[in-house]
Amino acid sequence: MAYWKKLVLIAAGFGSSFAIVIGLMIGTWAWYQGRPATPNPWNANAIVATFDHPEQEIGQPNKGPDDFQPVLYAVYYDLENTTQNDYYLPPRGQLQLAERLRRENSLSDGRHFALDEEPIFIPAKQRRRIAVHLFYPDFCDVGPEGKHARSARWKLITGCLKRDIPDLNGFVLFDTANRYQINLPNGWDNFEPK
Repeated sequence: MAYWKKLVLIAAGFGSSFAIVIGLMIGTWAWYQGRPATPNPWNANAIVATFDHPEQEIGQPNKGPDDFQPVLYAVYYDLENTTQNDYYLPPRGQLQLAERLRRENSLSDGRHFALDEEPIFIPAKQRRRIAVHLFYPDFCDVGPEGKHARSARWKLITGCLKRDIPDLNGFVLFDTANRYQINLPNGWDNFEPK
């Protein structure tokens, strides 16, 4: 066989081997880029909540013949943005809300409460007060707002919360876009008015 024929066969073998290796490298790179990304862990320290006080509020009237307006609970929290960036708490449709249950030591769906306004803006390194409105009826009569001093009123309402909703142990807001877990702790069990 002529020398040039051997050279062509060697070059063809080398070229096809090189093409196969390059094809495998491109295929591996494409597979690696296409696999699902591992999500970041939930950050429970970016937005920190502190329980402030409980309150009573008049609920939405029913559209029935008696037009009954139930008394409901509301609990107030201060949210602190510990990050270097301004933060907007997304509207309810973009949050996952949950209630912490004491007896079950688990989370439940967040259909028994709502936030007071949406979206909530918290500047970097600042605090913002929010209200969480509970859709549990309040059967506690602490009288009108002026009847007791504010701290005595709050103390009575916390006693009612513990009695009426003993399994409720706080709330959790999951901001899925930022991977923030905002824990709203149960502050009514050991409440001491300021």
